[in-house]
Amino acid sequence: MAAEIKIGGTNYNIFCPENEVKDLQKIGANLNQKFHQIADEIKNYDEKTILVYLALTLEIEVQKLTQEIKKSPEIENDLYDAVSENIENISEIIAALTKKIAHY
Repeated sequence: MAAEIKIGGTNYNIFCPENEVKDLQKIGANLNQKFHQIADEIKNYDEKTILVYLALTLEIEVQKLTQEIKKSPEIENDLYDAVSENIENISEIIAALTKKIAHY
């Protein structure tokens, strides 16, 4: 099954299990929103460059969240594991998008 995701002016078909399609579409919509926020801030750049900025911005957010979680002693281990797993999933999506960007 494929989740169709639009980021910027490009549609992407991301192959995934059927039960993940809606989540990926939601994530894609969030990425598209962030894409347009960045595009508004750094006008006159091509889509590929904006996607690179997007990937870098998301990776910075992941690193900040990871550091905050590690510094927070009151977070339970199971919560830490759940958040870490989501951060890893986001990192995998960023890596997949970065590979697609490199092909353009």
